[in-house]
Amino acid sequence: MSIQIDYNNVPIRLVFSETVDLTETNNILDELEPLERQGALKCLDRISDLRLIKKFDLNFDQVYSIAERRKKMVFSAPFKSALVVNSDLAMGFSRMFQTLNDHQDIDIQIFKTIEDAEDWIKINDNKTKEG
Repeated sequence: MSIQIDYNNVPIRLVFSETVDLTETNNILDELEPLERQGALKCLDRISDLRLIKKFDLNFDQVYSIAERRKKMVFSAPFKSALVVNSDLAMGFSRMFQTLNDHQDIDIQIFKTIEDAEDWIKINDNKTKEG
């Protein structure tokens, strides 16, 4: 699996490496979604580190299907999702996902450094998708 998850970290850390495709993305959502729905995680906030990705084996329809899947989810609480990128390709896919994933409980932002993502996650502004 090219995605590693650290559930013990606050925020949750997802580290993607090499190639990202639809099958692996759906596998990780199969693992995450029951925990998110049940409130079984210490914190729903997460940082997804996309800096090691060399190939996105995804097209628009697949990114759209992932976003649609997320939009149908009912979460135990609103949360922040920081995407960390270091290439134009990763930025493009992240922006596409951010635009398509219009979920009232998920605030998605994109950053170029882990430190900036961590700083944003720490801000408790109570504005996480209030509307």
